[in-house]
Amino acid sequence: MDTSQLNKKDPINFIFYRVGSAWDVNYDLKNWTSARWQDTGCNGNQRVYIWDAMHTGGQDAWRTNQYPMEPAGTSPCWPTARDHIRLFEGFVRDSHDPSWGVWSITSAHHDNYGHSQTDDWEGPEGRLRGAFYDGSGNKLWFVGAVWDVDLGNAGQWQGAYNNGLASVVELLY
Repeated sequence: MDTSQLNKKDPINFIFYRVGSAWDVNYDLKNWTSARWQDTGCNGNQRVYIWDAMHTGGQDAWRTNQYPMEPAGTSPCWPTARDHIRLFEGFVRDSHDPSWGVWSITSAHHDNYGHSQTDDWEGPEGRLRGAFYDGSGNKLWFVGAVWDVDLGNAGQWQGAYNNGLASVVELLY
C-alpha cells in the first residue's frame, strides 16, 4: 500500500468557476440544485493553501473554509455518517485571459460514523456533481460547462481511494 499520502487530509475533487464564489456555490446548493444541501452545524475549521499570487492582487496563503455543508435533511453532524464539503474561495478573481472569474474548490467526501476518517471520495463527488443535473440528465439552467480535470492527486487519502480527477462546474448566475 502506498503510504505517502496517509498523513495528508483532503484531496481537491471539485472546482466551481465563473460565478463560483463560496457564497454563490453555497446559495446554489441550498436553493437551485436538484439535490439540496444545507449548512452543517459542526464547523470544524479546516484550511487549504491557495496559490493565487499569479493573479492581479492575489496571494499565496492559507485560507480557512467559508462554508461547511452537507445534504439537506442530514442529521446533526455527530456522530452520524454523512457526505460533507467545505468551500474554499480563491482570494481574487482570475485575471488570466480567458478568465475563470471567481472560483472555489472543495473536496466532497463521506465521513464515517464518528467522523474518525473519510471512507469515500468518489461516491460523494458523483452525488455532488449529479445535483447540477435534472432527473432527465440535463444540466440545470444556471450551469454551463461540466468537465473533469486530472489534478494528479490519485491515491489513498485517509484510507479511501481518490482517482485524481476533479469535477469542474461552470456556474453562470
